[in-house]
Amino acid sequence: MKLDNKIGFIKFMAFLGYFLWIITYLIRPIALILSNSINLIIGILPNFGVALSFPYLIAFICEQSKYRLHIDKIFYFSIVFGFILLVIIEILHQMFMNSPFDLNDLIASVFAFIIAGMTYWFLIKN
Repeated sequence: MKLDNKIGFIKFMAFLGYFLWIITYLIRPIALILSNSINLIIGILPNFGVALSFPYLIAFICEQSKYRLHIDKIFYFSIVFGFILLVIIEILHQMFMNSPFDLNDLIASVFAFIIAGMTYWFLIKN
């Protein structure tokens, strides 16, 4: 893939994740009256969106910086860092905010990190 196409795809993936996150919060009040399966999707979609876009956002920032960092290592490190941060946030929610450890959010985020890693590997790196 050409460099311009790579940067365009990185921008698109970063935008897509945050777009999903914003749209979910906008339609969440409407979705409260819908079925449980739709509420589950609405519940996990913000985590999915942020987990999908986080590594691409970091990659875009590194690509645009004046320091040419090794973007592959940074991308995969951001996936690991994002996962660790997600687990810490879920634990803090359980300890201090009186909300349960949400396994659905964790699964959705792991799935999004896997998709991000696979799309980067197959479309950007190769």
